[in-house]
Amino acid sequence: MKTSRVFAAIVCLMLMAAPACDKMASDEEALRRKVSEAEEAVEAKDLKSLMAHVSRDYYDDNGNDYKALRGILFFEFMKPGNINVFVRGVEVRVEGEVAVVDAKAFVVRGKELKTIADVIPEDAEGIDFSVVFRKEDGDWKVSGAAWAGVGLVGLL
Repeated sequence: MKTSRVFAAIVCLMLMAAPACDKMASDEEALRRKVSEAEEAVEAKDLKSLMAHVSRDYYDDNGNDYKALRGILFFEFMKPGNINVFVRGVEVRVEGEVAVVDAKAFVVRGKELKTIADVIPEDAEGIDFSVVFRKEDGDWKVSGAAWAGVGLVGLL
């Protein structure tokens, strides 16, 4: 799997939330705050702030643990240029101390973009992913993720 896809999936997993009801609504509101904080961290290439959203017990389907993820993100953040992520088709399921987020997203690097309309399709990478959040000491943390490249057509 290409490092950029791993990076894109990890970044995207931080950029998701959706509405529900009462107790779950407060959990989803907490996930939205996490999403905003993660988005700011990615745009600033702030590794420390981004990793604050990831569980020390993180493990994904590609065999990456917390330390490997940190290394991948460090490598990607060292590359020149901006990072932009656009998320579509978000579905969130909260069940007690676990939330699963399914979404489609695409990542564009190296350009300053204000809206999705500014994206040139050849510059973007499409990804379909599923992310698991778990509550640790009352705080939502990313504990795992699975993803597959789908191209831009797969995002429609």
